[in-house]
Amino acid sequence: MTTRSVEEHLRDPGYTPSVKHAPKLLALLAGDDDDTAARAARALVKLGDVAAQRALEAFPTAVAPARGRLVDLFSDLARAGVREDEFRALLLATLDDGDAKSRRNAVIALGHHERPEVERALLDYWRREPRPDHRRSVARSLAKIGGAPSLALLRLAPVDDPELQRVAREAVLMLERRAVRDDESVIAGDAKVDGAHDVTVRCRRGLEALCEAEFDPAQKPRTIGAGRIAVSLRGPLSEVFRARTMTWMGFDLTPRPLDGRDAADVLAEAITSDEALAIFRRFTRGSLRYRIEWVGAGHRRGATARTVERVSRVKPMLVNDSRESTWEVSALEHEGRLLVELVPLRLDDPRFVYRVAEVPAASHPSLAAALVRVAHRRDTDIVWDPFVGSGLELCERARFAPYAQLWGRDIDPRAVEAARANLASAKAERATIEEGNAFDPAPKGVTLILTNPPLGGRVGFGENVALMLEDFVAHAAASLAPGGRMVWVSPVPARTERAAKAAGLAVTYRQRVALPGFDTEIQRYDRVPPRAAPPAPRRASPSRR
Repeated sequence: MTTRSVEEHLRDPGYTPSVKHAPKLLALLAGDDDDTAARAARALVKLGDVAAQRALEAFPTAVAPARGRLVDLFSDLARAGVREDEFRALLLATLDDGDAKSRRNAVIALGHHERPEVERALLDYWRREPRPDHRRSVARSLAKIGGAPSLALLRLAPVDDPELQRVAREAVLMLERRAVRDDESVIAGDAKVDGAHDVTVRCRRGLEALCEAEFDPAQKPRTIGAGRIAVSLRGPLSEVFRARTMTWMGFDLTPRPLDGRDAADVLAEAITSDEALAIFRRFTRGSLRYRIEWVGAGHRRGATARTVERVSRVKPMLVNDSRESTWEVSALEHEGRLLVELVPLRLDDPRFVYRVAEVPAASHPSLAAALVRVAHRRDTDIVWDPFVGSGLELCERARFAPYAQLWGRDIDPRAVEAARANLASAKAERATIEEGNAFDPAPKGVTLILTNPPLGGRVGFGENVALMLEDFVAHAAASLAPGGRMVWVSPVPARTERAAKAAGLAVTYRQRVALPGFDTEIQRYDRVPPRAAPPAPRRASPSRR
């Protein structure tokens, strides 16, 4: 049997080195082949303390390129938790090394060590090392671990190299972001909308009419686009949460013509405009943090960087923070104009706090609320959800109006447990959740079947889901009390409509609704009581003489 060489082992992604391979791996780390050296370094990290000891012994006499690579290895070992304090001290000492490559590698490595002594050492290195490439590395490391001293230096230091200027500006932005991240920054839900700022409410496409109806007519709700409704609030911003079919909201800025200009310039003008600043200031408590979302255009990192740089120069109080933003600036290029929406992020939504448990493919509560509203209010309802999932339809029905009884059923015991937990959290009374099949006999006297059934293969029905739904419609028709109704979401609306009519149900509501990955329709069927036979003609009473 032929024994493979260490070089051959390195080409195996699953290679775990033996201790006896350490000398050879260190030799390969010092070789002329950069790719082989990188593979050797990754293998040495797997050896942990053994590699650390061998590398420390080799470092004093090592020369380029091995010396700089050993510095990188020290960094990788420290990040893996091997001799972290010892290697940090070595990296700090290497800032005075005679090998320029080793010094720069140490600068980069120290960007993973957030300690005051590290920041001081990097600031000293900046002051004594004029090379632009080294200073660029210092700026990048200080951006990760620095504080107020780093921010002051990078803001004020004279810089002639254009690329270093760019890196220093980016580092300043990152440090400003770090400086405000500990400050409070939330949306003020109690701040009043003065009428100058209409709120744009979002809902699922197709639910506009239902969402409009949840607002007071005095608030002038009106549909302005697919899934978008303008509302003129006069009270606190939190009033928008009266709409349970709403998904979220934002503030539309005045559209701006592009006229061939860079979209980054136009977006920066929008973000720093008096219109935007009035919204930011009125509805933000604490520091102003934002992130940028280019709708339908991917990340556009270059455009985002240009926008952030321009915003920072004009309005430095606006801090770009992609991780802990208070606002999302949504930008869409459309028909030669830039459409910008300011979307509040850090605002407590009190509507669905009862949701304490989830199951795969569960309903969204805003959709469950829509189904409840299509069903309309009957205080004597006996409600049944045969595909109960996490129970959100029953929870929303419990919060909507009085009822007589709630029933739920699911074949998955995890769903039964989740539904019970959510209904208990919602303080729903007279609710019974049971494990079983949707086609088992329904609870007695059901007046409303309210459900979001399985929509596809995610929950096990696969290609048979359409046939299963057709069969269930017939089962529902036989289960409903006279005058009862059924409201649900159908992924095969034409087929379920035909099944409903064939079962003697009247189809009284149909509305296409956009769901992720599905073309669906909300449907309502009513079981119309059979007409009573006309009374028999009364016989004439015999006349009295």
